[in-house]
Amino acid sequence: MVLGVNPGHAGRKYLPYIDKKILKLIELKKEYNFEIYIDGAVTAQRIDQWRNKGVKGFVLGTATLFNKENDFRKCINDIRQNGLIHIAN
Repeated sequence: MVLGVNPGHAGRKYLPYIDKKILKLIELKKEYNFEIYIDGAVTAQRIDQWRNKGVKGFVLGTATLFNKENDFRKCINDIRQNGLIHIAN
């Protein structure tokens, strides 16, 4: 599990230097066979960036799922329709 924000409160900004850590983990994954998940400031764009590079899953929260402008069901449907993730029922 990679935390993409400083811990503490919901809605924190993504830390750009985390990208280098994720890339390093993707390389190590080839040798050590583990799964990578990202939590913290996970947006649809970030899912799209990492989903085909070896990241297994994403924790959805304030940045994606609990969008103050939309109902969470609409957010999930938008993500599904864009083909970014599959959420099991």
